[in-house]
Amino acid sequence: MKIEIVCAVILNRKKQIFVGKRKSKKLAGYWEFPGGKIEKDEGIKEALKREVMEEIGAEITIGSMVVPEYAYHYQFGDVKLYFYFARLESKEGEPKIYEEYGWLPIQQLENKKWLPANQKVLAKLSKWDLNKVEFDE
Repeated sequence: MKIEIVCAVILNRKKQIFVGKRKSKKLAGYWEFPGGKIEKDEGIKEALKREVMEEIGAEITIGSMVVPEYAYHYQFGDVKLYFYFARLESKEGEPKIYEEYGWLPIQQLENKKWLPANQKVLAKLSKWDLNKVEFDE
């Protein structure tokens, strides 16, 4: 069975991107974008807003997809991933799920140890002009 995961590449006014270092047992120590599992009978964008609120305590506006959805195989199972740009609409709370977290310029993302499933997104992000990302209003 494939787990569906939605993730947000959240931009602040300075066009920095929110990232967090996992402290959970599974894949601890890797950096990721906020997100999580899509629950039964939940839409992708609805799940993304819920997950961001749960993980970093912030409201977002969702934008375009970063990359088309794709699947990734981990030893523990398969995941189907959806990555969307998001614009920060409120100050974030105190994220408790991360060992470390912060806002980075796009050029500094490659300096982190990323989840293997995120490599495709990182490669695509380096080609985006973040000033041209469109958001739902």
